[in-house]
Amino acid sequence: FIRNKINRYYNYTKLLTPIFKEGDKIYFLRRNIKIKRPNNKFDFKKIKLFKIIKKI
Repeated sequence: FIRNKINRYYNYTKLLTPIFKEGDKIYFLRRNIKIKRPNNKFDFKKIKLFKIIKKI
């Protein structure tokens, strides 16, 4: 019983990934991108809107 609940929760949260198609627009999050700003607190969370050109 418990194992089934754990598996269902894991499958619901981890295995559902967004599927992007060519032409979709997405935001890049600034988490792993270094920007020369003095303070991260007031910096932008998202860079800008990008359009997907080609799926790799």
